[in-house]
Amino acid sequence: MKPDIHDPSFARREIPPRAPSPGAAPAGKRLFSIIVARDEEGLRPWLAQWEGLAADAIEPNVFYEPWMLLPAMRHLAAGVQLRTLLVLASDPFNPSREPELCGVVPLQCRRIAWVGMTVFRLWKYSHCFLCTPLLRQGCAAECLSALLDWFATDREGGAIVQFNHVAGEGPFHQALVDCLFERQSLHLVTDLHNRALLRCAPDADAYLHAALSGEGRRAQARRLRRLGEAGRVEFAQLAPSDDVREWVAQFLELEAAGWKGKLGTALASADSDRNFIEDVVAAAFARGRLLAVAMRLDGRPIAQRIAFTAGPGSFSFKTAFAEEFSKHSPGVLLEIENIRRAHAVPQIHWMDSCTKPDNALINRLWMHRRTIQSVAVATGKAPGGLVVSAIPLLRGLKRLASRLSS
Repeated sequence: MKPDIHDPSFARREIPPRAPSPGAAPAGKRLFSIIVARDEEGLRPWLAQWEGLAADAIEPNVFYEPWMLLPAMRHLAAGVQLRTLLVLASDPFNPSREPELCGVVPLQCRRIAWVGMTVFRLWKYSHCFLCTPLLRQGCAAECLSALLDWFATDREGGAIVQFNHVAGEGPFHQALVDCLFERQSLHLVTDLHNRALLRCAPDADAYLHAALSGEGRRAQARRLRRLGEAGRVEFAQLAPSDDVREWVAQFLELEAAGWKGKLGTALASADSDRNFIEDVVAAAFARGRLLAVAMRLDGRPIAQRIAFTAGPGSFSFKTAFAEEFSKHSPGVLLEIENIRRAHAVPQIHWMDSCTKPDNALINRLWMHRRTIQSVAVATGKAPGGLVVSAIPLLRGLKRLASRLSS
């Protein structure tokens, strides 16, 4: 169903084609427009096209797919001013043709009254580990340019947009660099770090031989053997015939029994987190996109992990283990099993750890890295350029003040 653009939950603004640079393709091949969806209901008419875009995106990102983003809006968006920009591309030579959805960009909006400035940043909800927007292959740079035109010219736009926690390498990064270079946009990289990435080898044994020393492999075999002295040890993967709700309930109970439960940060500690995890795991399971592995002792789960698949890759999500068995390193043993399971799925070529850059365990086992960055871009509205230019100075003054006060 085509959305009603006159509905109050939408705002639409045609973005005129920019003048072509020397050697570029002639303008007018595609006309881009922006629709602003303000809530979950405003996005529902676009579900079918959104699903198709996710499958054809320049880079996959499960955290912005509809089956995960909509539950996040439902359960995790309290107090957050959200705007989701939908980038449409129409064919000027066939005006009757339905515009194609080419971008989904969830944003958090903040008004800084004392400088009279509106700032947008990609929405990183509490269980989101990557904010790379979904942009269609073949027109990513054009989509980004249309977005920046909207920020600069629309009354709802802002002076600064932050592409935070996005891929710092690969196709999206290249499209962003091309767009910023062509527009000569003032921008600043505000954060840059690496995190662990698993790139599958020809087989799991080859990978583990490269990742672990001989002594390391023997040590893990000893831990598994000693754990087996306490009972029957088995690894199990959630199968299509299994009860996903029961599996999630076991995961929540296992996590809540550990240090996260004591601190009140476990998923079961808040109804919003519990409802979110139950919804997204069930949705991924229904789509055949869930990779859930457990380590059991006499049938009792003592370690569990959740990951989601996306095209040629996958994303780790959550891990929990029984701390009473910590001397046997159940988390490490389960990670090794996860490496084996990932290699057993032909479509998986890589897995993003979605961890912090200083995660010692994952950094030891996962041999590769992916770069994550945040980039602040001045859109052309005042005082965005001044603020972006001043960020290095303000950071320097903050460090100086910290040294002087220590």
